[in-house]
Amino acid sequence: MKIVLFSFSFFVSILFCNAQRLKPFIPDEIKKFILKDHEVMIFEEGDLNNDGRKDAILVLQNKNEHEAGEDSLVRPFFILLRNNKGELYEALRNDSLMPKFNYIFFDQDISIKAPDVFELFTGGGRRFKWTYIYRFKYLKSDKQWHLISQIESGFDSGEMKDDPTITVGEEELIGITASNFLYDGHYDETQWRVIKDKVFFYTSPNLKSIHRKAYVVKGDVLKIHSETVNFVLADFDSKDKFTTGYIAKKDLEKINPSKNIHK
Repeated sequence: MKIVLFSFSFFVSILFCNAQRLKPFIPDEIKKFILKDHEVMIFEEGDLNNDGRKDAILVLQNKNEHEAGEDSLVRPFFILLRNNKGELYEALRNDSLMPKFNYIFFDQDISIKAPDVFELFTGGGRRFKWTYIYRFKYLKSDKQWHLISQIESGFDSGEMKDDPTITVGEEELIGITASNFLYDGHYDETQWRVIKDKVFFYTSPNLKSIHRKAYVVKGDVLKIHSETVNFVLADFDSKDKFTTGYIAKKDLEKINPSKNIHK
């Protein structure tokens, strides 16, 4: 997988490419899938289920999303598979896979990387820039596209400094598919309480990784942004310092219920 490297020139190039992006050519067979009052945002062709046929990914945007305002209208995502007669049909639709329109995003794209793999790329920010790359892989066992990796990178354009790249592996993403993936699930903001005497932060949600020096103690309350199988991404605001990182779920208890699909 290609890792995104951050620099000032990188973000200038991304902004330029986004500004120069042309509307994709849309074959006639795709037009029946375009919803009323919508237009094509992303169109990508390729084999999505490893059967040797040319399938397609289609993302739509409402023609009035700018007038409706930020975070108002969804961007429907479709996987269109080709049957043995050569006709495309709707195999999957998820109105929550793509982030909604918001000026903080400078780029969103989808690419088909292999006969059964596609990636969603999103980038945004102001002074602090960030990107996420989500990789989905088709499994014949359940005919679903499973999330198998998530890569997050960041760059502080004020200090011209990269943040560590965070990779979430397949073992922490079990159960998340293109059907139930909820992009806005990153910003769940539930609260959990520390139940062990001393609990350390991790940079990545990996049970084999080495913890950081930062820690919380029993009774501390954390704000949670997202969950993986064994970890939560947490904020802790003490009087002296604000800390963000991953903490093992086994050392916490949930105070209020979560609506996040990333569990």
